[in-house]
Order: sequence, then structure tokens, then C-alpha cells
Amino acid sequence: MDFGKTGGDNIAYRGKYGKNNDKDLLYCRTCGKRFASTRNSPLLGAHLSQDQVFQIVRHAAESVSIRASACLLDISKATVNLVILKAGGHCQKVFHLSCLNVFVSTYGSSA
Repeated sequence: MDFGKTGGDNIAYRGKYGKNNDKDLLYCRTCGKRFASTRNSPLLGAHLSQDQVFQIVRHAAESVSIRASACLLDISKATVNLVILKAGGHCQKVFHLSCLNVFVSTYGSSA
């Protein structure tokens, strides 16, 4: 069983999707499910380009206000806020997983 394993050949490219066919669709050979390449990322469901999402996150990291980011990128304040909240949640998950990996690798070995 290869569920949850990375670096294997269980994930295959399935095609493109989206309004402009610019998003990758992936396929799991183990369970047969199809999913977006942006799944579990701040990019999923955002009706913005990848560059716009990265600019919003960069602005937040540089302490640019939501209102200023919205004005600079010509998008709504609500959209900027939503992207920041999604990115923050994603960063929190990644941070906790990396801390867990450090804990397991440090204290989990019986050598």
C-alpha cells in the first residue's frame, strides 16, 4: 500500500482543467481519486493568478496593509483577506508537521 507516501509513482498526471485549461489535474493510482495540483494550498479555489496570490502573501510578510495590497493589486479587500487567512492556515499546518517530524526524528529513535 502506498497511501501517503511521497516520491513514488502513485500520482500521475491526468490532464488540464479550468476556464483556460491552465490548471493541472492529478490522479492517484492507489485509490483512483482525481484532484487538483493546488489541493491543500492557498491557491485552491482562489480566482486569482498564482502571481497575484504570491504578491498578496509577500505584501503580508512585509507588513503592507490589506487595504494597500488591495489597492496595489486592484482587487477587493475581502479577497486579499481571504488569501491571507488561507495562507496563514496553510503555514500553520506545515509548521506543525515540520515540528512533529523533528520531534519524531529526535526522540522517536531508540538507537
